[in-house]
Amino acid sequence: MLVSAKNHIEFQIPPQAHTAMYNWHKYWARKTWNVVGEWIEAYCPPDGIVIDPFMGSGVAIIEAVRRGRRAIGIDLNPIAVEIVDLTLRAVKREVLVEAFHRVEHAVGNKIEALYRTTCRSCKKEIDAACYIWNKNKPESVRYDCPHCHTREEKGKRLDSKDKELLVEAEDRLEAGKLWYPTDALYYPDGTPFMKKEKYERLSDLFTKRNLYALALLMRQIEKENDPLVKRFLKITFSSMVHLCSRMVPAISAADTNHQTPFSSTWTQHSYWHTPRFMEQPVWRKFQSAFNGHQGVLKAKEESADIFEKPIRFARNLDQLLSRRADVLLIPGSALSVLRRWREKEHKTSFTDFCFTDPPYASSIQYGELSFMWAKWLGFNGDYLKDLCDHEVIENKRQKKDFEYYEQSLSATLEELNHTLKPGAHATFTFHNPTFKVRNATIRAAVRRGFNFEKIHHQPTAVASAKSLLQPFGSATGDFYLRFVKPMLAEPEALKPWDEDRFERVVIDGVRHLLAERWEPTPYTFIINYIDPLLAREGFFQELYPGLDVSTVLKNHEGFDLQLVDVKIGGQTGKAWWFKHPEQIEKKGVPLSERVEQCVLRELLGKRRVTFTDVWRRVGEDFPNSLTPDALSIREVLRDYARESGQGEWQVLPKLKEREREHDTMIWLLARIGKALGYKIWIGRNEQAHIIQAKEDGPLSTVVDADLSKCYKGTVEGTRSVSDIDLLWTQASSIVCAFEVEYSTTITSAVERGSHLPKEVKRYIVLPEERIPKLKRKMESSFFRQGMLEQGWEVLLFDKIFDNRDKLLQDKMRLESTRWDYTSDPSLRDFGQLTLV
Repeated sequence: MLVSAKNHIEFQIPPQAHTAMYNWHKYWARKTWNVVGEWIEAYCPPDGIVIDPFMGSGVAIIEAVRRGRRAIGIDLNPIAVEIVDLTLRAVKREVLVEAFHRVEHAVGNKIEALYRTTCRSCKKEIDAACYIWNKNKPESVRYDCPHCHTREEKGKRLDSKDKELLVEAEDRLEAGKLWYPTDALYYPDGTPFMKKEKYERLSDLFTKRNLYALALLMRQIEKENDPLVKRFLKITFSSMVHLCSRMVPAISAADTNHQTPFSSTWTQHSYWHTPRFMEQPVWRKFQSAFNGHQGVLKAKEESADIFEKPIRFARNLDQLLSRRADVLLIPGSALSVLRRWREKEHKTSFTDFCFTDPPYASSIQYGELSFMWAKWLGFNGDYLKDLCDHEVIENKRQKKDFEYYEQSLSATLEELNHTLKPGAHATFTFHNPTFKVRNATIRAAVRRGFNFEKIHHQPTAVASAKSLLQPFGSATGDFYLRFVKPMLAEPEALKPWDEDRFERVVIDGVRHLLAERWEPTPYTFIINYIDPLLAREGFFQELYPGLDVSTVLKNHEGFDLQLVDVKIGGQTGKAWWFKHPEQIEKKGVPLSERVEQCVLRELLGKRRVTFTDVWRRVGEDFPNSLTPDALSIREVLRDYARESGQGEWQVLPKLKEREREHDTMIWLLARIGKALGYKIWIGRNEQAHIIQAKEDGPLSTVVDADLSKCYKGTVEGTRSVSDIDLLWTQASSIVCAFEVEYSTTITSAVERGSHLPKEVKRYIVLPEERIPKLKRKMESSFFRQGMLEQGWEVLLFDKIFDNRDKLLQDKMRLESTRWDYTSDPSLRDFGQLTLV
């Protein structure tokens, strides 16, 4: 499908949370479903074919079928294929429930009995929530008593009955002759897994009690007669088995983890060892994995609602191409499958779009980490041999270095290119990778016949304020690498680099970015802009190890760039800005103010909006490097709206009132100026506004000053001064300037005032409820310096209205309505508020 420039995705798509259909089984690097879906709609025609050669959890496959496309998913990992297959495969809810109850009736009580304890308050026997182990010894038991409601979050020391249960479970394990996987965490040649730590075998990952309970549960599942039902029960088992291992740490709850007093997760991408872990009861976890809010039952209910007709699964490529099937899922090596289609079946140019999340060199060892699931589920065969022979990975334990990874990825992308139709797009995603890995993918794709079009930055979640304010941090979020298969095969030429060219591209890019944003910009935003720019220009850092963006910025600090203090989300940090902004020819409205105006328009236009609605509008209006972080958008919403219980934001009533009063205030100040003998100029944008007063008419009717005689400046200066809300003039001079701000653009007002002669008095007329907003702006040294150097004073909106008769009769001076921000105690800690 040929995509026109205007139809390309150029803005960040607000990510939506994963639902049960995507979250019911753990997998790594899962991409946001609605974002992937929009890329598929943009780059694949209806009824077209989407291919994902590194399918993983299958978000691209699920979204393709969901949106009326056909899909091909390939993955070496049989667990990935099973997850996607059972996500899409239809099954009757009552059949699953009946099967679960059969298992529950047979072994549920037996397993639960292994985790009974006594409440030390009411002395009744209850089910334990979890056990805390420390240095391989049980330390305490936690519970929430249903009888007396005692909630033991820190844990009760094990009593004699608790210890007896442990011994009993160990004895049953040894005597029961139950099957459980004992496979060593080693490759066939005796080399240990790259992600292996202390534990030697899969069975070592579990306490003996949990191992016995898991084995008992799996034996009962294997007794099911219906093969499909058995598959669903087994995948429910694998979706929770890791939560019953020793790899779930007992740590304090925090915003960065999913820890609670009674549950924990497998937090590390390894078979790691934590001295203090949580032993979670097996039946409780299995029950939750089946009918919990993110369980299999919810997932199938959701998929049944979305896919009204049963998905047709293809047995081969021909069935999919002939439209006799909706999806083709293939367990195996993508390189082998794609090569077979081209060489033996002579199938080329049949897919319309590729969306894939390729392996990130050594960062996630998918095959190793799935080994535990594969063995519990009985996927035996040549699992480890397949990993060693075919996995596209950097893993020295498999005798694979980075060169092997790059070569195998390159070969796969070459075969992938053959499947795509000329003019079709391919998108590869990365989550905050190293430059080396990301550029290896770009280089491999370009050398295998793709044309590289763009790197698109897509946030995955709301970044913390602290992470945004690191002067030399790293890029954050997902990067979507967009390629196109040319109509004619013409490999893209790669340009050589040297230090001078690198510095020129970086500094030109930074200057462009700062000029476009026109405000001090944290390094996070700079690197998210510069990295794609360098990659798009063909720069591959691993070939030039001495060239570094942060080094270039440091070398320019104090000359044409500077670090200034800013505050975001309550966090203070440094941001980059021009050393001499007054020398920049192209000046604009600061991005933060443009974003505020955009959010405000949405609020005033619709009165009620969702955060997603606002983010989408902001992303469309300010694409690419101009897109702000979600934290900033939420901050603006909190200023102008209140959040309702339905997830919507409703505009504050006072804001609508202030909008109406804005022009009335300009009209009143104009009358006060006339009463004092001044001539009046009103901003060009406001002159056409109608005032409902004693004499109806536009504001232009009170204009009697000739601005051309009062101001002699540059064309840009004249334009800025003529946009100031109100000027009082006398003879051939401007005496006073007023900016009436009911909502935003305070920084814009300061910028416009910078073009006025120094002797002109400058006033910002501000509603009292906007003072907290002004205080936050004063936390920025950039803004504070402009306010102080130009001598801006703040007049209070309501004080002027309340005393308008006295002011019109010259019985009260305008300065008496002033708020002196230079003496406000709350601002004293924000830095020096007087000029040196």
